[in-house]
Amino acid sequence: KLDDFDFETADKDDISSHVRAFIDTYNYTMDSAKSSTNSYATSTYKNLKNLASKYSKDLENIGIKENSSGYLTLSSSAVENISGSRFKSLLNKGSKFMKQLTTYAKRMANNIDYYA
Repeated sequence: KLDDFDFETADKDDISSHVRAFIDTYNYTMDSAKSSTNSYATSTYKNLKNLASKYSKDLENIGIKENSSGYLTLSSSAVENISGSRFKSLLNKGSKFMKQLTTYAKRMANNIDYYA
């Protein structure tokens, strides 16, 4: 969970696993939203894709690449040279990117019916 993750004091393996988990969660959310018939979910897909595009240079600066569909990948060079301070600037809960991402995720979660 990135909300309370301390990038500054974590070791490289811990940072890497948290960043990978973030990317996996983001991409799974994109998959779910893209394939949904719920208008909030499809809107979230478009919003997430636009958000990744808006921050693509910032993401690239920390080794996260956006593909043409808006999905994210972590470059191998970022893993090899991982630094908490690099990721903290964009992935901490106070960053504009994360605030907007959280807003979209909450909006989607609040407007989707869950079926057991």
